[in-house]
Amino acid sequence: MSLAIDQVTDLHGAASPAVAGPLVWQRTDTVGTELVFPADGGSRSAEGTAVVAGPLPYATRFHAALDTDSAVRALRVTTSGDGWTRTLRLGRAADGGWTKREVPVAPGSTQRTKLVFDRGDNAYLVMPYGRIVAASKASGWTDWTTLFDRPAMNVFGEVNVSLAGDVLSVQYQQKSSGTTPSPIRVADFRIG
Repeated sequence: MSLAIDQVTDLHGAASPAVAGPLVWQRTDTVGTELVFPADGGSRSAEGTAVVAGPLPYATRFHAALDTDSAVRALRVTTSGDGWTRTLRLGRAADGGWTKREVPVAPGSTQRTKLVFDRGDNAYLVMPYGRIVAASKASGWTDWTTLFDRPAMNVFGEVNVSLAGDVLSVQYQQKSSGTTPSPIRVADFRIG
């Protein structure tokens, strides 16, 4: 597996030589490491993780959706520490202005939350452990409501999602006990 970058630009817009593959560096201001998977020529996203030790250790994950010119159009950042998690979403409008979107429902995990939109542009977040929350386009995606949360499904961690028409499919693995492998299941939800 490999990645290639055609061009890297610094904060002032100056081009740097191309960098191949993931980037890893050790922090010098505190104990920690950062790992970034930059966008390659065919990808329209970049993501990374930073783990910081010290008196208040935490981990930060980010995912950046990119325009065709590699400018960031949406950014999701999740930071978690001992007993807490916060997620922030930023979106860039056509005029270059940014909008902050915060979901008032904590994911309760450092794993990734998946975002899908229905035909009416309503947003659905499928969180780790299978919880689904949604917000309507009419509200400007501010009226977040929990639509599904069933701990009895015994979902283990991060899930995979796909959307076909008005059917949201959530693939998940159930928690296992001991050394017995656990089943992988798919739950279908009609949305819209």
